[in-house]
Amino acid sequence: MLNIINHIKTHKVEVEVTGPFLNHFLINLYRLHININNVKYLKEDKISFITDYDNIEKISANFKDYKIKIKNHEGIYKIRPFIIRNKIFLSCLVLGLFLLAISQNIIVKVDVIHSDKDIRQLVKEELEYYHVKSLTFKKSYKQLQEIKQKILDKYPDKLEWIEIENVGMTYKVRIEQRIITKIKDNNNLCNIVAQKSGIITKIINKQGMNIKTTGDYVSKGDIIIAGDIKTAEDEVKNRVCATGEVYAEIWLTANVSLPLNYKEKQKTGEKRWNFMIDTGKEKKILLKNRFKNSIIKNKKLFKVGPFTFYKQTEYEVKIKNKKYNLEQAEKEALSQALSKVKMQLNDKERIITQKVLNKDVKNSKMKIEVFVSVEKQIGKQVNYVPQLEQESS
Repeated sequence: MLNIINHIKTHKVEVEVTGPFLNHFLINLYRLHININNVKYLKEDKISFITDYDNIEKISANFKDYKIKIKNHEGIYKIRPFIIRNKIFLSCLVLGLFLLAISQNIIVKVDVIHSDKDIRQLVKEELEYYHVKSLTFKKSYKQLQEIKQKILDKYPDKLEWIEIENVGMTYKVRIEQRIITKIKDNNNLCNIVAQKSGIITKIINKQGMNIKTTGDYVSKGDIIIAGDIKTAEDEVKNRVCATGEVYAEIWLTANVSLPLNYKEKQKTGEKRWNFMIDTGKEKKILLKNRFKNSIIKNKKLFKVGPFTFYKQTEYEVKIKNKKYNLEQAEKEALSQALSKVKMQLNDKERIITQKVLNKDVKNSKMKIEVFVSVEKQIGKQVNYVPQLEQESS
């Protein structure tokens, strides 16, 4: 970038001249064929004017009794000091924009996704034939559609469909193989049994016969939905693999030890940003962090080969030593205990109630034991072999 500026042969500057007989000075400039404009009389012995930068050396050589001072640069040279101060950052920015432009038009990897190795190889070879491969320019949507159709037309008995998705500098190719799906006879018989003891809160029966109902207490191993479907006379009229979901209220305990003294990070409002490069083996930042204490957040910009570029925002923080009072400590410990329980639950499961059983403060730590009741899925499919029944004559 600096080289570009240095190759510009001339540019305008504002010059300030101090000395006697300034009118004669201006006349002599005209005689020397030095062009100036925008002349201003600042004081009796001081003027300013605009001229070409190339004229400065000539003026200084011919008017040694005058004080010649460049007051300001015009045009692109006005920002030259800024460019010099930030040359590393601006060079990285130009490089980043260049690499970004490349990343928008170059493919570095073609990822063919399928479980069958032979199908993957088949499609990969066909794509390479149509120049869909590493280190080639991206093709238009229309071109990709035409290539997909040609491959499908060539292998109608092997391929059902192909999808080519452009993700950054990669083509992700997904394939559906054309096969005759064999329908498996489901001769397996199973019950839904309880994995844990608890009180049933909800049963979603998709197949099978309910043995238990909402509000029943079940122990681990009890049958909740049976595969044997029976009549009112207790005769088996059908046998299936029971399917469904069973939720029950179960009980857990969580223990937390919380230090009363802790450090808190508070943002000062000051921040700076930077570039970080992940080479795959190490991470490098372009400018050294200047904050003594900070919180850093990285945002991925783009990836070129093994190099990943991030925009890094650094927030200055002040670290303050703080101490919980007993009420705050109990509240924070309870929150951490519930978080531990929530990690064991999925989106359909929930905490019903919680209660602190024990709490103790010792050696600047609060220890707390929490009793928690949760609604959790407890049903599990378990295969069974039906008992032989004696046929009545």
